[in-house]
Amino acid sequence: MFDYSNGIAEGFNNKIKAIKREMYGRAGKDLLEKKHKASARAQV
Repeated sequence: MFDYSNGIAEGFNNKIKAIKREMYGRAGKDLLEKKHKASARAQV
């Protein structure tokens, strides 16, 4: 049907939303950025 997929973008969005749900009510943007960078390093 289609020759392309948006799976990579959807996976990235899902990861960000999961981190935001986990961090809800804890802190602001700074801690969220640290958490995101830490999860990116863990996958490498």
